[in-house]
Amino acid sequence: MHSEWTRATTFAYFEWCRARGVAPRTSEELTSFPGASTVEGLIGAAYAATREALDSSTPPDAILSLILGCAPAAARAALDLGLSIPGDVLIAQDSDEPALLVSQPPITAFDFFPQEQAAAAVDALLALVNGDEPPVQSYTRSELRVRASTAHSLTP
Repeated sequence: MHSEWTRATTFAYFEWCRARGVAPRTSEELTSFPGASTVEGLIGAAYAATREALDSSTPPDAILSLILGCAPAAARAALDLGLSIPGDVLIAQDSDEPALLVSQPPITAFDFFPQEQAAAAVDALLALVNGDEPPVQSYTRSELRVRASTAHSLTP
């Protein structure tokens, strides 16, 4: 999972930790787990990595998944260990998907309105194809969808 999005998000996390004097903590690259080349294997790897981290002597108090489908696996691992969400651990995903709504508990995520992103990309491509200059920068909206997996941490 070597996307620019993952690299940028991880870099921002490292910078946040550095500015606050906190040691960053990330899981091993999930693709290094046996069988992670399939969707089922990747979800299994997310479950195993989360369970290992939560069962360690220094468990995390929050988990942010950067891979679609992996936050519900993290939640399942926490619940299987008898932990409460959000009481013992907060869980969120960087990008919303339908599975997060039916996860137990429902998982917090950002909605980046992919339809709007696709429309902006198509408009830019059509401008190039027509010999026009596309907009220098185009922004689409995003919205944090706070759900039960982090609810108590985000209320004043």
